Amino acid sequence: MDDDGDGAPADLDCDDANPDRSPAATESCNGLDDDCDGDIDEGTLVTTFPDADRDGYGDGATPTEACTIVDGQ
Repeated sequence: MDDDGDGAPADLDCDDANPDRSPAATESCNGLDDDCDGDIDEGTLVTTFPDADRDGYGDGATPTEACTIVDGQ
């Protein structure tokens, strides 16, 4: 059975209602496990350093992972 028509049987598909999510899918930075491997956004995140004090420089002691780099990080 393959309800979303993505070629992955329902028992292997992590979301058989969404054809964009299957074991053959490419991971994208969206907060979902697109490729059904149990990891979310792996290989798509970049390390950023928030600029909490707004001095124009990120704080190296507080790295975070995000999809994109925002000005000042």
